[in-house]
Amino acid sequence: MTIPTGRARATIGGAIASEWIKLRGVRSTWWIVSLSIAVPLLAIAIWALNATPASTSAFDESNAVLGSVTSSIFETLVLFVLFGALVATSEYDTRTITTTLAAVPRRWPVVLAKATVVATSTLVLSLVVLTLGFVIAAALVPTTTPVMLAEPGVMAALLGTALVEVSAALISLFLGLILRSSIGAIAATFGFFYVVPGVINLISLPPFQLLGHSFPGPASDSLTALTAPTGALPYPVAAVTVILWTAIWLGIGIVLTRRRDI
Repeated sequence: MTIPTGRARATIGGAIASEWIKLRGVRSTWWIVSLSIAVPLLAIAIWALNATPASTSAFDESNAVLGSVTSSIFETLVLFVLFGALVATSEYDTRTITTTLAAVPRRWPVVLAKATVVATSTLVLSLVVLTLGFVIAAALVPTTTPVMLAEPGVMAALLGTALVEVSAALISLFLGLILRSSIGAIAATFGFFYVVPGVINLISLPPFQLLGHSFPGPASDSLTALTAPTGALPYPVAAVTVILWTAIWLGIGIVLTRRRDI
């Protein structure tokens, strides 16, 4: 009989399964999930009750309904950023991170596993809320004809909104792993989304203006609307920049998590 020796290799699949178990076992997770559904839907209903299409054209009526839905993005961002920060820092607060990293000594699978869990959870939540919110808004906004999800540009705007929301959760996760502070991660995420690009845009030179518009906060103006506002990035470019910024923070998170002491 052969007796196995040594420690079994930790796999990315095992790390993801472990993260799902830990996520479900934290009471705050269920509070955030509940709030991430209830608060945006309530905000959408309020916006829809006060919305009035600019005209009876199909575009203006679709825009009024969609605007009621995407106007709830900030409420969702707040909750998703909090979610990402908590997933990153809860183990550091309880010191159970030592057990996790001992089981996965290469460390990068832990970062990818946490990112997978956060991305999957927030994407599902975002799509469910945006779809339900659109149905609610379409029923409440006064329009001459029913506004459907198949209207031109509507699905793209909803998917763009979901992309921004998931990006916020992931960047908060990576900043939480880097800073090891939930409050620091939340503040840094919103600073990265809105404060930093605002400062960069104060410089009137075209390269700085382009850089400022590439950050996820300004890029969301293009991703959440039927048509990109004047001066904003085109939809495909905005989507790519949001993905690239998220990937950059992922890389930084992996490098620092591997190099730093627990």
